[in-house]
Order: sequence, then C-alpha cells, then structure tokens
Amino acid sequence: MKIRNIKHETGYKSHSSHNCIDVFKKPEGGKWINCPNCGLEPLVWEFDNGRKTACGCWRSKYFQHSVLAESILSVHKRTNGKQMNEYDSDALRKNWNHWCKTGEHLFIAGNGDEYKNKRRGLLRWNQ
Repeated sequence: MKIRNIKHETGYKSHSSHNCIDVFKKPEGGKWINCPNCGLEPLVWEFDNGRKTACGCWRSKYFQHSVLAESILSVHKRTNGKQMNEYDSDALRKNWNHWCKTGEHLFIAGNGDEYKNKRRGLLRWNQ
C-alpha cells in the first residue's frame, strides 16, 4: 500500500528521535506506518486504563503527540463486563495507521471516552 506524503498538525515540533518515559516500548505484531511528520515508527504504552503512542513529535519527555485506543478496563466499565468481545486488542495500531493516512483521530479520551467508528457512528461513554 502506498502512503501519501502528507503531514498532519500535531501541535508539537518534529524530532528525529523519541523522547518519552521508559514505559513506551517498540510495538509487537502488525504493520505500523511511520509518522508522516517525524518519520519515526511509534512506541506504544498499553496499561489497564489506556493505550497510547509516542513518536518524534514532542514538546518534552512528558508531552508528545499521541494516538489513543480504548482500554480493556474502559470496555469492561462501559459494558458492565457483559460485552468484552467489543475490546479490540489491535485498535491502537489501526487507529495509528488511520491517523497517519488521514489525520483523523478515531478515539479521543475526554470527560467520557469518545470512539468514532465508521460502522456505528459516534458513540459517547460517560465514565
């Protein structure tokens, strides 16, 4: 698949190296597209209540551009543990690759998590 040579506004200066806390690791499995701004493959951090990326678009070690995905804990809380099949363990990679291609964030964490899914429209969860 050919990726267009595009850049997306991140609000962060692009660097040729990662600068993040040491919990971010090289992703395993699947094809991850390099960031259209800095050219780096992202590092990922997956934890009980979140999943996020970090690349070379950063302001400091603690502030960097991130693409997010819904956590397993969020799915459990949102569905009262009754629809855990909604958890997509590959969502972070899919969301990152989608952002690289389009500049659109599929998942945005806020007061309630918001997840945009083209098949289901925009869903909002109150947590």
